[in-house]
Amino acid sequence: MRPMRIEEWVTEHSFDTESKLLMGESILCYKAGAYRAALLYSFLFFSSVLRYRILGTKVPPNGYAEQEWEDVRRKLVNDDIWDTHLKGYIENKKKPMFDIPSDVRDQVSFWRARRNDSAHAKSNSIDYAYVESFWLFLISNLPKFVFPGSKEVLLQEIKDHFDFTKTSRLKGHSHLVSQIRSSVQKHQFEDFFKDMVKVIAELDEDYYLDDRFHSFINDIFDLRDCELSDALSNVLWLDEVDMVMFIHSHPDKINAVANSSQRLREFWVSYMFEKRHRGPNTWGVVCSIIGKQLLDELNYSEFIVKLMKNLPKTPPTDIQYLVLKQINFLEHYREYVFMKKRLSKKNKNNKMYADRNSEMILSALSEMEFDKYVVEELRDILQITGSKFVDKVTKFFEDNSEKKIEYETILSELD
Repeated sequence: MRPMRIEEWVTEHSFDTESKLLMGESILCYKAGAYRAALLYSFLFFSSVLRYRILGTKVPPNGYAEQEWEDVRRKLVNDDIWDTHLKGYIENKKKPMFDIPSDVRDQVSFWRARRNDSAHAKSNSIDYAYVESFWLFLISNLPKFVFPGSKEVLLQEIKDHFDFTKTSRLKGHSHLVSQIRSSVQKHQFEDFFKDMVKVIAELDEDYYLDDRFHSFINDIFDLRDCELSDALSNVLWLDEVDMVMFIHSHPDKINAVANSSQRLREFWVSYMFEKRHRGPNTWGVVCSIIGKQLLDELNYSEFIVKLMKNLPKTPPTDIQYLVLKQINFLEHYREYVFMKKRLSKKNKNNKMYADRNSEMILSALSEMEFDKYVVEELRDILQITGSKFVDKVTKFFEDNSEKKIEYETILSELD
């Protein structure tokens, strides 16, 4: 059975665990027909999200002094009084804590009254329509509950964090990542991420090579908040270098960055294998695409051709070879390199394919079973003088006696 929209919405957002449990209780009550309890738990979810949003924000929003903000957070820690104080903070129009329109504030008062009807068994009828209407209110309006001026404050915190004259490179950034949803309005997500990249770039023009920058971006994706992820993906695609280098740094996020079949194809056709975009972890990206089964049959065939024509110089790791077995990589490699007799072919600089790609070739030889095509190519290349690859193959056979026997056995059959 397909999940209800409210279930999908909760999954798509990075709410705290306690709040998610409350919504889970609400959904169970709704499905059981206990609509008063469902509305009560849903309102508790709403209040709990705002509570933890405040507790997770250490920097005072506009209009609050530091000590005053600490007092607010202290009151919300107390399980006996936090709900009463939160009500006051939401309803206070003279000193608003949240940057929300007045009509949203009025709607909160309406739903709080319906919550009270549910809690105190008042005569007002509460049925499924009330619960579903409140869920629509949550989906539409909960993202609007951000602190006044918090976007600018968070940008400054991020700038200070990436300024090594102010902050140690070893300091974590989870406190910054967790504030994004509570500091930025939904319609401002993309602009916020553009500004974020800009302030980091102003500190270091090579920021896109910085592991800290990649780790920061990765942790935002790890929130598994679809709206944040989509906005961040859109911003990364504005600069192909940012996008490619991040994917090479965190290939497991390929489907978060290339978040559509069109973008995925554009990535591996236009960027992934191009020399000016080629990153340091091509095999990691290849294995992520394969392991996540992101390609349909048509794209799969084209992807293999593209890969064979743009093989990295360095070989895959043992674990990556295991993933590559899913696409029969070694058989494709056998056909492309040995059956098509590429070892002795020279490029425009008069350098043989074998010399240019010796590390990859020797790695493949250690993994694959020999056949007549492999042996014939090796036999022919070993007769060439002045090739560094010949010396490497000779050393390879000295270190791998089983492969040498395999080679000599097939060679004797050819003769």
